[in-house]
Amino acid sequence: MRQIGCIILVTVFFLVSIPFTGFSAEKLNFVDETDKWEQLKVTIGDDKGWKKVEDKNGVKIYTRMTTVSPIKAFKGVADVKADFNTMIAFLADGNSYPSYVYLCNKAKILQQKDDSDLYLHSINKPPWPVKKRDTVSHTLWYYFPEKNMAYMDAIAVPKLIEKKKGHVRVPLVFIRVVVTDLKNGNVRISFEGVCEPGGLIPDWVANFCIKQTPRATLRNIIEKRPFEKYKGKKVSFMKTTSKKK
Repeated sequence: MRQIGCIILVTVFFLVSIPFTGFSAEKLNFVDETDKWEQLKVTIGDDKGWKKVEDKNGVKIYTRMTTVSPIKAFKGVADVKADFNTMIAFLADGNSYPSYVYLCNKAKILQQKDDSDLYLHSINKPPWPVKKRDTVSHTLWYYFPEKNMAYMDAIAVPKLIEKKKGHVRVPLVFIRVVVTDLKNGNVRISFEGVCEPGGLIPDWVANFCIKQTPRATLRNIIEKRPFEKYKGKKVSFMKTTSKKK
């Protein structure tokens, strides 16, 4: 056993309706996130260095090394038969995370400025004997109508709220989810991330989760189709022109 971690998303979503005791009274300790967002830009989204490790059941899985963690980054890509606006409304709702994000069993929005900007606390239950992880993340959405796509970036902000007893706080998360309207009744979802969850985790758990996280998350979307509950909904940032913060 060595100090590595299973890539557990935010979750991501980076990540439901079951409330946590004391959430309403949480004091949010905001800090300067500039360095983290800059680090995300150079860590996530670069197409170089990816190695395809699996292509099965409609999901392609890629991995690569990064400079921010000894654990490999992952990327999963899948085409899903779905309406573009419906899919964005679904993925942008932090309360939806437990319905599809791998290992996420509870999520709560701590603060939401608008549809494109929220802080989320999620609890992830990894396989035994690994302790539960909790993630505090800041999520931002961007929409580019001229490219028929929108994407979400998320970073961990572990000091935003006090640590929870019995949980290991995830110290580092970079996530990017890109949704592209293929204009044929399908959308393409690219789910990319890297994480350093902290604590002691067996090698076999870390190696398993590198591929299982994007695989299971995308398969949940494809097979369970939880996004169908969001038909007819449209987030506010989709009604505007290109947005870049």
